[in-house]
Amino acid sequence: MYLKKIIAIVAACAAVSVAAPVHAGTPLPKGFLLGEQAVADDEAEDEGPHDYEDYWGVDNRLKQPFAVPPCSTSVLPGLAAWPKIGLKGRLAARNVQHSTQEFVHSVEQVILYSSAKNAERAMREFKAGWERCRKGRKNAQGDVFRRSLTGTALGDQAWKSRGTSTGVDQDDAAVIVRRANAVIVYLHPRDGKPSPKDFPPLVASARTMLAKICQVAACG
Repeated sequence: MYLKKIIAIVAACAAVSVAAPVHAGTPLPKGFLLGEQAVADDEAEDEGPHDYEDYWGVDNRLKQPFAVPPCSTSVLPGLAAWPKIGLKGRLAARNVQHSTQEFVHSVEQVILYSSAKNAERAMREFKAGWERCRKGRKNAQGDVFRRSLTGTALGDQAWKSRGTSTGVDQDDAAVIVRRANAVIVYLHPRDGKPSPKDFPPLVASARTMLAKICQVAACG
């Protein structure tokens, strides 16, 4: 009888273990983002991690801003609070940025949420911010920033985006993807209008990350 009870308890524990989402809530392990090896290589060089000519940096702040601004804060004053996009329900966030001579060359960001619903909310918040200035508006200097948003077949939900400005705001090309409770962003700021050629490398990086994101996301 005692042996039967032990077997029953072990079986029950195994059933719970199988039913639970193994990856749900798992923080981002070190080295998970594609650009983190470049960060490690940069830090190993003699000039150190803050080389003015070529700088790679990592941001692990949970409340870091969403990597793609929905529009220019200098064009639409009401969007000065855009860094608040996608903050609710975050479990982990990491941003890898590559800069050369104070010009941002690339940004990679992965954000894990406590649920797919919170990740979906982040995408809605971004789109709502974009809707407020999608046609572009002039600032006091007469400059206009516009951002396009086009659906694309990646993950569970994804957009390709172009940001263009007639003024000091930096143009960019970006891919924003949601898979389960994770949001993935690849951004390429540009000194000039983005072209279709900017997107294949961003999409390729997104696909590479999607192939491994279920190691940490609750894909189900």
